[in-house]
Amino acid sequence: PALPAPLVVRALPALHEPDYCNDAAALDSTADKIVWHVRHGESEGNVAKHAAMAADERSGTPRSDPNCAFARYMADERHLDAPLSAEGVRQAERAAGKVAAWALKPTLVVCSPLTRALQTAALVFAKELAEGTARLVIRPELREFFAHMPEAKGRPLAELLACPRLQATPVQAALRAARGERWAASWDGSWAQGEGHVAHTESATRIEDFRHWLAGCEDKRLATVSHWGTINILLSKRCKTSLAPPVLML
Repeated sequence: PALPAPLVVRALPALHEPDYCNDAAALDSTADKIVWHVRHGESEGNVAKHAAMAADERSGTPRSDPNCAFARYMADERHLDAPLSAEGVRQAERAAGKVAAWALKPTLVVCSPLTRALQTAALVFAKELAEGTARLVIRPELREFFAHMPEAKGRPLAELLACPRLQATPVQAALRAARGERWAASWDGSWAQGEGHVAHTESATRIEDFRHWLAGCEDKRLATVSHWGTINILLSKRCKTSLAPPVLML
């Protein structure tokens, strides 16, 4: 089918560092649809990667050395679907304070199925989700790119449901609902970390799939919670769209 018409922002107030997110009070409330893009907080995988890079820099070990610290990080399955670090949790909690001051807020929070994104969504939009003014849904199109990174791999939905880090009521409800989606069997059987993991992770077509889904969504105020690579590609010209909404970077 033909792609939907591009989502266009009519007007954006000026952005000033370090306030990456437009103050919702300044947004045009008559816009047909407003989308906030939120990156997850710092993950334990982020911490391990930066520590490995620093160790190699101190020792002068090149990345081409198979025994370098970065290579060990890349091969370490302990970072599979890495959760938020302690600082990542604090970042998400601070971001929730910013959201509390918004005059316009999302009624739908659309999240990547990776643990660090689910944790972030539950913390940043905790008040809205608890009060029922927003609901949480999961879409696999929002997973991270860069399949070579261990934390880009996901986990089956049943494992996510049992994860002690993901016991927040809105996350549990979203995970249970996701098990009834058409994509659930593919996610559990192949996409999360199986033989189809690399192809699904690196596929740019899933961004176009998300555009279709987003254009057909009836909610007019949405927030996505995903990853640096996903947001970067979603907003880039490679996406063939003029979509350029506000971004909240944690």
